[in-house]
Amino acid sequence: MESKFYDLTRQDVRRVAFQLCERNGIIIDKTKPTKDDPVLLIPDGHNTHTKNIDVMNLAWDNFIPIMSLPPHTSHKLQPLDKSFMGPLKHHYSEQIWHFIRHSEKQVGPCDIAELLGQAYLA
Repeated sequence: MESKFYDLTRQDVRRVAFQLCERNGIIIDKTKPTKDDPVLLIPDGHNTHTKNIDVMNLAWDNFIPIMSLPPHTSHKLQPLDKSFMGPLKHHYSEQIWHFIRHSEKQVGPCDIAELLGQAYLA
């Protein structure tokens, strides 16, 4: 029987860690950190982000110090989540719901910008 971590198998955890390494690769390519100009990465405190040796080595080797947020505090330490993104997400969901209920078509790529704009102005 395979051990589980938060209902994830080891294979699931490895896959998540690999995806995070790929994302960090994107961070490295886009920001080009150097010894004199490092890039600080601040993920939440989830174990797949902070306790994976491959992720830590990749970051260390590429001048990306990692400072993780304590568990269950990201909503308090990221004020935009509460003051801007939370309300925007709520209003956007309302716009999508209204669109779906009053339209006979599915939400398409062209509709998203209009619905997001309406949510932003709400």
